[in-house]
Amino acid sequence: MAWFDRCALVLIAGGLVPFLGGCGPISAAIAIADAQVALDAADGAGAQTYAIYEYRRAQMNLRQARLEEGYSEFQAAMDLAKEAQSFAEQAKDLALNHPVEEPVAPKPQKKSPAQPSQKQKPGSKPTGGRSL
Repeated sequence: MAWFDRCALVLIAGGLVPFLGGCGPISAAIAIADAQVALDAADGAGAQTYAIYEYRRAQMNLRQARLEEGYSEFQAAMDLAKEAQSFAEQAKDLALNHPVEEPVAPKPQKKSPAQPSQKQKPGSKPTGGRSL
C-alpha cells in the first residue's frame, strides 16, 4: 500500500470515530422516547384499569431505562426501553381487547307496606312519648 493510501485510510477511519461514539446516547434517547409514546398510548386505552401488570412493568422499565441513561449505560438503557415499549404495547392490546361489561340495571326494590302516617294537628303536642 502506498503512503498516500495509508494516510487516506487513517483519515477516513479517524474521521468516523467521533460520529460512532454518538450512536449510543442517540439510540438510547430514541428508544426511551418511543417507549414513552407507547406508554402514553396504553394509558389512553385504559391499561391502568384493564392491564395493570403490563402497564406497571412498562412504567418501571422506562424509569430504570432513564436511570441507566443518566449513568451513561446506553446499551442497558436501550434494552430496558425496548422492553418497556413491548410491555406498553401488550398493555394497550389487553386494554383494547378487554370485554366491555354491560352495565347492570339495578333491580327494582320491593316497596314495604306503607306505614300509617301520624299526622299532627297544628298546635298540638307530639304523641307517643313521655309526658312531663
